[in-house]
Amino acid sequence: MHDFVLNALRRASLRWSARTKVKQAARVARNKYSCAGCGQIVPNKEIEVDHVSPVVEPTQGFVDWNTYVARLFCDASNLQCLCRACHIEKGRAEGKIRLARKKAEKPPKEPKEAKPKKAAKKKQARRRPRKQGD
Repeated sequence: MHDFVLNALRRASLRWSARTKVKQAARVARNKYSCAGCGQIVPNKEIEVDHVSPVVEPTQGFVDWNTYVARLFCDASNLQCLCRACHIEKGRAEGKIRLARKKAEKPPKEPKEAKPKKAAKKKQARRRPRKQGD
């Protein structure tokens, strides 16, 4: 259920009017857009609308549905157009922060007691059943 709701919200956010406004503002010519990260001019297939502050804050994680929806459907001031390379770089940086937070929150593992090793069983060769000829 959780994944279904997330996917439905993400799909709906693609048609959010603020995304269209930001993309129109980044347009420099027909099928050419300016990246807010590096300033490079890229075609439509290479441009992605990104949240300036992430929908799920990497240092906090998922807070609640109201916060998630409010951040997902934000106004144009929290959106920017990035080329695919800049967007991947930004996503990786956020991912590293998120991973560090999860590792810090995770309780340390307790060492397991060493179990005595079982004696290895000898494998017996399997014989194929003989075919009976007529």
